[in-house]
Formats: sequence, C-alpha cells, structure tokens
Amino acid sequence: MESFDELGSWASSWFCGIGLILACVMLHVSGLILIDLRVVTKVERRLPPWAGHARAPVITSAVILMLTVLHGLEAFLWALAYRLLGALPHLHGAILFSLGALTTYGNSDIDIVEHWRLLGALEALNGSLLFGLSTAFVFSVLVRNWAFDRVAVRQTGEGG
Repeated sequence: MESFDELGSWASSWFCGIGLILACVMLHVSGLILIDLRVVTKVERRLPPWAGHARAPVITSAVILMLTVLHGLEAFLWALAYRLLGALPHLHGAILFSLGALTTYGNSDIDIVEHWRLLGALEALNGSLLFGLSTAFVFSVLVRNWAFDRVAVRQTGEGG
C-alpha cells in the first residue's frame, strides 16, 4: 500500500501536468492559427503564380521555422514549471530536460526530483500530442500548396 505522501505526490503531479498540457495545447492551437493567418496566408498571397514549384518549399520552410519556435516556447513553459516547483535546480538544466521530455528524446544526465518524476512522462505525452497537431498542420499546408502548384502549372503550361 502506498503512503499518503506518495499519493499526494502522484496527485500533485497529475494536477500540475494536466494544467500544463492544457496550457500548451491552448498555446499551440493559438500559435497554429496565428501562423496560418499571419504567415502562410500572407506568403501565399504574395507569391506570384509563376513561382510554381518554389511555393510549397518556401511556405513549408517558413511554417517549420515558426513551429520550431512554438515548440521551444512550450518546452520553456514546462522548464519554468520545473523550476518553480523545485523539481530541477537550474533553468538551463530544466530547459534541457524539458526539450528531452517534450521530444521523447530523453536525457539520462539530468534527474528530476523524485516527487515530480511523473511530470516528465506527462510532458512526453504532451509532446506527442503537440507534434501530432503540428504534423497535421504541416500536412494541410502542403496539400493546399501542392494543389495550388498543380493549378498554376496547368494554367501556365509548364507541366509536361
């Protein structure tokens, strides 16, 4: 039978972890909307139809850059929580641990305080969800731009 302290540790980790997951999902979906409205749509409008096959790589590269920054912000949010909870002693170590957990890469050199270890697993779960959302977003951008490329090629007669 687990002690009351162990159950309290488990509950506090779940409580904090679920809160962080919800905060990151809200941040991520808001970020995807901003990337679509402020970056993708503007670049799509500005690239001329004759840009042809350069369109998809240019837009996809811009999206990947923005998603990298967004995932970095989410890892920083988890790292900040680790520091505030006293789970890790230094911010740079907390960021490294967080990036390892979020990407499911892991980092055996950094150990989180035992009371908060469940948070690392919850962050990995969060990372899987966030990367799934990012993958779906990149796919939608690619499909949209490949369709545009095909129409533009047909209209300009470049296709063979």
